[in-house]
Amino acid sequence: MSHRELVFETARMMLWLCLYTALTAIIGFASLAFGGIRPVIDFGWMMTLGLCVTFLTSFLLFPNILVLLHKPKDTCPEKAEVSFYRCPGKYNGKTRWQGSVRSTAHGCCQHLWYYKIEG
Repeated sequence: MSHRELVFETARMMLWLCLYTALTAIIGFASLAFGGIRPVIDFGWMMTLGLCVTFLTSFLLFPNILVLLHKPKDTCPEKAEVSFYRCPGKYNGKTRWQGSVRSTAHGCCQHLWYYKIEG
């Protein structure tokens, strides 16, 4: 697939998921506009407008900017020795999924260790 097709296919796949998420947040914040307190009403309208602009920007402007940019080179070469922190998906020849799980587990352990020492 070309770079353009990849960008638009990714945007198409994420559109409905993000639309439902954005709509529920927009409805929630828009409901604040019916409150009786002026700062809450203003906050509701401000967040509703901000979510609308963010959603439209994410699915209209951002994919088009990505198409205009060149496709980035792979920063994690297949055969080179790669550091775990630089590219966890390629660590020790594991698949990206296994590397991601290992990276997440490592981060959780560090977090727990830190709070155990500090706590």
